[in-house]
Amino acid sequence: MTRTNQSKRSLIDSVLIITVLSLIAILPLFLDTTRNRDWGVGLFVLLISLLTGIWTLSQLTKSSVHNRVWPRAAPMIFLLFLLQGWVAIQYFAGITTDAGATMQSLLLGMGYTLLFILICGLFHTRKRLTLLISALLVSGTLQAFYGSFMTLTGWEWQVVAPKYHSVGTASGTFYNRNHFAGYLEMTLGLGIGLLMALRDGSEFRWRNLLELLLGPKARIRLALVIMVIALVMSRSRMGNTGFVSSLIIVGFIYILINKANRMRNAILLASFIAIDVLIISQFFGLEKLAERLVNTQFEDRVETRISESGEITEQIVARENVQRDDVYAYARPAVEQRWLQGW
Repeated sequence: MTRTNQSKRSLIDSVLIITVLSLIAILPLFLDTTRNRDWGVGLFVLLISLLTGIWTLSQLTKSSVHNRVWPRAAPMIFLLFLLQGWVAIQYFAGITTDAGATMQSLLLGMGYTLLFILICGLFHTRKRLTLLISALLVSGTLQAFYGSFMTLTGWEWQVVAPKYHSVGTASGTFYNRNHFAGYLEMTLGLGIGLLMALRDGSEFRWRNLLELLLGPKARIRLALVIMVIALVMSRSRMGNTGFVSSLIIVGFIYILINKANRMRNAILLASFIAIDVLIISQFFGLEKLAERLVNTQFEDRVETRISESGEITEQIVARENVQRDDVYAYARPAVEQRWLQGW
């Protein structure tokens, strides 16, 4: 194989990697910047289809492909295509109650499936995986900084228009602050994993802790701090609860299973919980988040009172502030009517 062909393939791979990383970083702008995201879904599907086509053509010119990811990714890819096939059957067989929403779900599902295949095909080495995680980390940090800045300054803008939903709380470029919190949960988890993966394999020394705070890893720590601040300022109950609980549970399991560098990992996780979650968050509304969690009420609080004449009356003293538990009551008849194809 000539050096020219190798350089062409290398150039195509480099362009594809840069383009996919850029697409992933700005993907929240496509899919959740406004409530009407139809244009974003269409643009995402168009771009990812074009990139996948270019990557497929580049693979056809290769005599052999050394990628250990495919055997592990094949079952997941099969399930993803199986799911999209079922959605397609519902649409073309006319058994859906909303053909437009079903077609949009099919296109978006195919876009995500192609994105998964593209990531498996391009990011199959440790170096490329680090690039992928770094891009997501940068995206999460920018989202967190933007959301926190908008809330702290009172300049509530959602990129293209003034923000009128979730005003007073951080939501980044997302329309829904809970989606914003979910995105930060993912990028925070990736950042913590990257921080723990960047080790030299040597035994733990206390001077390594100083290096963590002042050395090259400090940039990742700063990014994690910014994202934790934004997560707290989102006031998302399940976003914060899910992040803290998963951090403690998974971190504890990881420390127990991984005997190597156990002391280093334990100190790293403990410092993250103590410094980022408990101390720094105190200055950015942790007490307001705690108050919102405590005041969560699924049912009306009723007090029974007896008058002087002996008449018994019931008075609502506190209304429920969460109606999401009703979804189970509404979903049950829907499941009973169409348990196989769904709605």
